[in-house]
Amino acid sequence: MARDANAARVDNPTAAGDVAEAVRRDPISPAEVIGVLALLGAAVLLRSVDLAGFPAELHNDEMSCGLEARCFLGGDPPPLFGTGWYAIPNFSFFLASLSMRIAGDSLLGLRAGSVALGVLSLLALWLLALTVPFHWHVHLSRTGHIYIQATFFTVLTLYFFVLAVRTGRVFLFGLAGLALGLCFQVYDGAKLTPLLLVSWAVALAIGGQPEARPAFRGLGVVALVAGAVSVPLLMTYRATPGLFFHRLSRVWVFSAEVAEHVRNVSGTSSPAGVLAQHLWQTAGFWFGGYDTSFQYGYRSGFVEPTLLVPFILGLGLALRQLRRPGISLFLLWQAETLVAGSVLSVDALFSPHLAGMATAVLFFPALFFDEAWRRLRRTPTPPLRWLGPIGLMVVLVFSWFGNLESYFLTYREERPAGFLEEAAGLLVARPGTKALVNATGAPLDCRHQALRFVSPETRCFETDPRGYDLGRFLAADSAVRPTLLLVSPRDLRVSWLRGTYPSAPHGVVVPAPTARSFIWFRLGG
Repeated sequence: MARDANAARVDNPTAAGDVAEAVRRDPISPAEVIGVLALLGAAVLLRSVDLAGFPAELHNDEMSCGLEARCFLGGDPPPLFGTGWYAIPNFSFFLASLSMRIAGDSLLGLRAGSVALGVLSLLALWLLALTVPFHWHVHLSRTGHIYIQATFFTVLTLYFFVLAVRTGRVFLFGLAGLALGLCFQVYDGAKLTPLLLVSWAVALAIGGQPEARPAFRGLGVVALVAGAVSVPLLMTYRATPGLFFHRLSRVWVFSAEVAEHVRNVSGTSSPAGVLAQHLWQTAGFWFGGYDTSFQYGYRSGFVEPTLLVPFILGLGLALRQLRRPGISLFLLWQAETLVAGSVLSVDALFSPHLAGMATAVLFFPALFFDEAWRRLRRTPTPPLRWLGPIGLMVVLVFSWFGNLESYFLTYREERPAGFLEEAAGLLVARPGTKALVNATGAPLDCRHQALRFVSPETRCFETDPRGYDLGRFLAADSAVRPTLLLVSPRDLRVSWLRGTYPSAPHGVVVPAPTARSFIWFRLGG
């Protein structure tokens, strides 16, 4: 249980732990290996089943990432250490392109890369049994957004750094520096990692921990390697200094560029008032606070209610053992992420800004489970020795069901496919379509990145159904055939179209949440 389920051992400098030393001290049994492999298999399954169909929403940011990644699949890719859409480093899009090269230039291929990084981000932390079904982490691992890159590289950097502090090996500090250098070249959520390394070293020194000295010595190696890795990107920023501050100017809560938005959302222009409101919202992260982004936007809170009591008890355990290196690291990890990514961010509890700590959220309930399991197994009272662990397993099972229900049932109902997703799905199912004509009267947004990503060769047209000359269109040049024509069931021309093209109509489609039904016809080709 302690190793394959939660294993947040308080005598480790982090729950990631020094695996090599842990093995020497407490060999892993075959049953534990099987348990870990089973959990990883479940993680892969939950993050890959119906990957192209769910989430149904095709957010413009996700599609923009796909379009940028596609540029690396052609014969003239952009500079690897330049910047692309929204001033994000191109290396981030290059990573996304790798899965598209392997799994296909498609939505499935784009999202497959997130599955891989999401599962890999679990390997460095002994939080498998809680984080495998964690709805927020599952979502980050199922979309083509690049936020999971921040999760992965943050975890990777911390893992190598902690391992290096425990062993004193310069090579491991170098690997931590390499990972840190890549943190600067992926989504911004990972850029908090250097502050976390420094603050943890300071916390070790304040607590008089023997790990403080190797931590401070190792920071020099980490900084040197990370700087060397970052040189090509820094040259880009030197040539165009505005790129370096482009993202910061749009997420910093007191930036002049977002002042109007912050005022409208918070209802005040007072810096103290804005901070107070953001603090209040952020404090609800574990206790019912919901995501304010559209990229996820789940409205029922981040932490499953079943885990709230274990969370509170685990937090109490952590505060009692504050001087332990691993406890201080996880406390700093979550606290600094919430301050920088929520309190001081343009929108409080905007989940993409918090993605760097997605694997660390459930550390406190994991700490409680591990401590309770070990104490119950050592108790001299036989009923408690057997019934106690069974009770913990029951709570764990209920947390799984709660998370899976939250994401795969509740969230699926909250964010169903809309008109745009239905139209994009038609294009995916019918490759080679040269034109998409929307004559339903419902807005489609032909400029949306989703249509360009799923079918770049298709031209999109929005028409006024009242003045649209269908006969003239049908007599037009065949260069736009085959065409998908979307019309309303109330359109008087539907019966004529069905008679003229008896094999073309698919039937009535009702995309939610608009509840505007339409019929499609494939004309020509």
